[in-house]
Amino acid sequence: QLDVPNNESHTSMSNAKFPSDLADSMLSQFDSDRHAMYRLISRLMEGNAFTRYKPNQKPKSRYVWCSMLLDSIMYSLDKEHKEATKPRGHLPTMEIQQVVKGGVPNILDQHFSNKQDRTKMQNMAFSIVTPDATLHLSCKTEKDRDDWVNGLLFIMWMLRNNDDGKVEEFYYWYCNRQKVSRQSMVFN
Repeated sequence: QLDVPNNESHTSMSNAKFPSDLADSMLSQFDSDRHAMYRLISRLMEGNAFTRYKPNQKPKSRYVWCSMLLDSIMYSLDKEHKEATKPRGHLPTMEIQQVVKGGVPNILDQHFSNKQDRTKMQNMAFSIVTPDATLHLSCKTEKDRDDWVNGLLFIMWMLRNNDDGKVEEFYYWYCNRQKVSRQSMVFN
């Protein structure tokens, strides 16, 4: 969980700091293979189909993606609606306080009475928590869940630690990913 910012005028997480161990982990991934992380972010921008859970409602299929500017996590009914209509909802990236692997406590309890089913689903579920809303999702595989959690945490870290142009470097890579070689993107 991120430290809550001391900002009297707005509850934005823009000045929230990552816990040092999480920031160190993201920096290590950035330093060791930023291109793998960039590919992961581009997959999040393309989006994926999930099952969304809400308290006291039936699970529903939702298509979720990260906006082009990395400023929102957006969702719609399906992939076709992503391109054709306004999203059903969004969570501002800078307001994300927590990405919970396995989902927040008790959300799956309402939907799975069998403990085995609930445990299996926890391996594929995660929750995105903001001050105003929480998006509870499950993936088709544990690897998809891990990729989305890691990608979301990396985006959050990158946006909050952009004093040296990490986001601009990502955009350069993204716009030129077919033409850019690994050697041309080596920076000191």
